[in-house]
Amino acid sequence: IRQSETLAYPHDVYRRFKEDDYLALDERFSKVEQTCNKRLKFSKKGLYEAKNDVANIVEKQMLENNLELENLHKTGNALLTNIRIACERRQLQRRENEKAAT
Repeated sequence: IRQSETLAYPHDVYRRFKEDDYLALDERFSKVEQTCNKRLKFSKKGLYEAKNDVANIVEKQMLENNLELENLHKTGNALLTNIRIACERRQLQRRENEKAAT
């Protein structure tokens, strides 16, 4: 034990555990906490955050793919109706041609 750590008088106990000592500890703790927060803020993303980013990318891709599928569905429906209309017109023309031939 060092000489400074030994207690010569009972009032040394009070001197060791003054509020100033606690304040100094609180300041040290707050500085350590601030540096840890800064390091966390400016550090590379962790595994959990990387998973969230991947999930966000996947969700964005799913939304984009859903929009593309909706557009393809609308286009397909339009093409099918156009094909039906074209078939009906051909049938009408064929019937008119048959009536005209007879």
